[in-house]
Amino acid sequence: MRGLTGFRMCIACREYGRQGEMLRIMKSGHTLILSPGRKEFGRSAYLCKSSGCVENALKRNLLKKHLKCELPEGFEDALREAVRES
Repeated sequence: MRGLTGFRMCIACREYGRQGEMLRIMKSGHTLILSPGRKEFGRSAYLCKSSGCVENALKRNLLKKHLKCELPEGFEDALREAVRES
């Protein structure tokens, strides 16, 4: 899959998926934004839209490591809710 545009790797399961089918968490300044549009720039991490990948990423502090920042209060719940809605 390497070299194909539009594919991103999930930080939890390390599987590749289409960019539009994954959750994008972006760091903008000192805040985190969940699933912004593709026009926004900043350090990003991608997760599959599965509760297993989200829980794995939260349990292993992968978002904190990849985005190099602390998760704001309530962000974990917002992430879980986004997976339930998708």
